[in-house]
Parts: sequence; C-alpha cells; structure tokens
Amino acid sequence: MKRIVNFAMSVTAFAVLGLVMAPSARADGPHCSNATLKGSYSATITGFVGTTAPFTPFAELDLVTSTGDGTFSGTGTNSVGGVVTTGITITATYTVNSDCSGSAVLSTGVTQNFNIKEDGSEVTFISTNAGATITGEAKRLSDHDNGH
Repeated sequence: MKRIVNFAMSVTAFAVLGLVMAPSARADGPHCSNATLKGSYSATITGFVGTTAPFTPFAELDLVTSTGDGTFSGTGTNSVGGVVTTGITITATYTVNSDCSGSAVLSTGVTQNFNIKEDGSEVTFISTNAGATITGEAKRLSDHDNGH
C-alpha cells in the first residue's frame, strides 16, 4: 500500500510540475510578426482550378519582395491549362500572427493562408478561394536589407 501511495504522489508531483512548466513552454514557442517576412522570395505554386471535373491544371513561379511592413510585390509567370502568361504584376497585403501563421490578400483577388518559418526563410501556403485547390511554398533568396 505504501508503494502505491508513493507512486501516486510521484505521478501527482510530475503532473503539477507539468502544469507549472506548461505556460513557460508556450512562451518559448515561435515568435513571428509582419517583419518576419522580409527579403526576396521565390515561390512555386501548383494545383487545379475549376469547380467541376475535369479540373484545369495550374502552376506558377513568382519572384516577390517584402520589406516586412505587411506588403509584398513582384512578378510572376503562370500556366493555366497549358496557357502560359508572363510578366504578371503581383502586389499583396499580409498579416503574420505571433504563432507564425498568417493570411494574405493579393491584388489578383487570390486569398491565402500560410505558415512561416520563425526565421522567415520559408513559407508554405494554400489558396482559400473557392474553386481552387492550390498550394505552394516560397523560399527566401536574400534578405532585403543586406542583399544576401
């Protein structure tokens, strides 16, 4: 019986320790802001558009720059069903949450949700527009301030 009581007390102590430490573990989680998305990025985007089969294949390659102020701009090339368009101008506003998730609204009408790596080097995203099944990723090519 004494052994069971000691075991129960140990389990309780670990449980209490876990509750005490949990808030500090959350405090050590990711810390992002609009400024995390800063520099030049290359984005590759693929998927399908359309609301009924057969769906139209979609691919895009973008080069965009953000100064970390909640906006980015650049140019892109896309292929919709094999029809290629180059020199597409892209501007957008975005919001990065402290947990490194976020959302963007592009001048083209596209809306996205995304997750950003805490150092800002990589972004994964998904279109939130109806009739599109499109995902992509962007990788930082250089930091805007120091040209790396």
